[in-house]
Amino acid sequence: EIPVLLTLIGISSAIVSFVTSKIVAVGNGFRWQLAGSPSDYYAWIYYCLWCQLMALLACVSTRWICKESAGGGLPEMKTILSGVVKPVLLSKRLIVAKIAGLIFSLLAGLSVGKEGPFVHVSSAIADQFMRLSLFKHLRTQDAKRLEVLACACASGVSGSFGTAFGGVLFSIEFTASAYSVRTLPKAFLTSAVAMIVFFLLGVSDQLSLFNANRNVSQWLPYAHEMASFVLIGFVCGLLGVLF
Repeated sequence: EIPVLLTLIGISSAIVSFVTSKIVAVGNGFRWQLAGSPSDYYAWIYYCLWCQLMALLACVSTRWICKESAGGGLPEMKTILSGVVKPVLLSKRLIVAKIAGLIFSLLAGLSVGKEGPFVHVSSAIADQFMRLSLFKHLRTQDAKRLEVLACACASGVSGSFGTAFGGVLFSIEFTASAYSVRTLPKAFLTSAVAMIVFFLLGVSDQLSLFNANRNVSQWLPYAHEMASFVLIGFVCGLLGVLF
C-alpha cells in the first residue's frame, strides 16, 4: 500500500500548490489594479487597505481556526520527525488554517516563503491519509509513519520549487541524524508524482526557478561576469571554512 499512499500524497501536494498559486496570482493581479496610477492618491489608499485586510484575515485564520498553525512549519516538522507526538500539528484544522494563512499573507504582499507551509501541509495531508482504513496499520508503526512523513516533506519541497531531486535532498537534510537509504526511492516517487501532476496541469513555471530564453551567443557579452561569480564563490567558501 505504500506506493499507493505516496502517489496520493504527491498528487495532493501538487494540487494544493497549484490551487494556491492560482489564487495568489489572481489576487495579486487585483491588488496591483487597485494601485492604479502612481499619481492616483485614492488608489494607493485602496491598495493599503487591501493589504491590511488580507494581513488581518491571515491573523484571524491562524488565531481562530488553529493556533498551532502559526509560524513557518519547518521547526514543527523537525520536532515530529524526531519522534515527538503532537496530533494537532497534523490535524485537518491545521491544514485549513495553514493554507488560508499562507494565501492571505501572500495576497497582503508580505515576504512569506511557501516552502515551510507546503512541507507542513503535505505532511499533515499524509497523516490524514494514514488515518484511512486502508492505511491505518501504517500509522500504528512509528518507523513506517515517520518514513511516510519524511517522503511527504520531499513532496512539499517539490510543490514549492518544482524540483524532484531537491525534494529528496531536502528530506535527507531535514530528517533526524540517521537516514534510511531505503527511503530514497520512496521520497523520489512522491516528488516525481508531484512533478508529473504539474505537467498534466500545464504548469510550466513551477518546474524551474527561472526561465532563460537567450541563446549562447547572447550570453557571450556577459562572460566577464563569470569571473566575479567564481570570485564570490571562492570568498564565500573560504569564509565558511574559517567560520
